[in-house]
Amino acid sequence: MTEDFLDQYKAEVIKNILEASSQEEVQGLIAASLKVLEQRGVKANLIHEFVDLISHQLRWFSPMNKNAQQWSNIATAKVVLYRWKQSTPTPHPIP
Repeated sequence: MTEDFLDQYKAEVIKNILEASSQEEVQGLIAASLKVLEQRGVKANLIHEFVDLISHQLRWFSPMNKNAQQWSNIATAKVVLYRWKQSTPTPHPIP
């Protein structure tokens, strides 16, 4: 799994979050994206980094530049990602 793939996939996931039509769709998108990474054999520490990067990028969006649905989607995604991180043990970095 290359870093380029993860960067492209992160951009795709964020785009899909913004385009989702409901909070349930956002939750499903995030769950599906994490499952894809696991099925592709992405190491746990990289999945945690992927979640951190998405969370970080979502924090930079401004409600002034997004419509109400997009802002709701961003808020939902941040909560879903936070809860995932809280429920998933942080792996030790690979030396």
